[in-house]
Amino acid sequence: MLKSFDIAVALTIGRTPGIPYPELARQTGKALSSCHGAVQRLVAAELVDADGRQLRRQWFVDFLAHGLRFVFPVERLGTRTGVPTAWDAPSLHDTFGGGGTPFVWPHPGGPVRGEGIAPLFPGAGQLASQTPWLYDQLAMLDAVRLGSIRERDRALALIDASLHAARMAAA
Repeated sequence: MLKSFDIAVALTIGRTPGIPYPELARQTGKALSSCHGAVQRLVAAELVDADGRQLRRQWFVDFLAHGLRFVFPVERLGTRTGVPTAWDAPSLHDTFGGGGTPFVWPHPGGPVRGEGIAPLFPGAGQLASQTPWLYDQLAMLDAVRLGSIRERDRALALIDASLHAARMAAA
């Protein structure tokens, strides 16, 4: 059974096919053993190839489109200070045109006060400064989990384009 952290590992493998485990751990901010377990679950779910080195992009995007919000539903936490997410994340704000109370991942040093939602996995709030591209991808996933059909479709298109571009750059 997939864990929420596995989604971040899949995104990282999609961005950098064949990424070594130590680099995977550094980029995701988790232990090497956590990354190894995530890859094994992704292989079992057939979202990465049998070697755990290549993301099966179309299958992964299909999972995000049709299963993510049901398997990993949003947990609302009330008003909090934190790191903006979904369409309120800095890199997505112009694309989606935020409005109203922003969504945030609770984080003590966060710059924004808004409606708190639990991040996809604990520790994701640190990624805004540690691994900005992964933070952007996880924020897009929150748009998938929170958004209307139009917002979900736009976020999925951005994720798919990002994964496709990374694959072409690696080829």
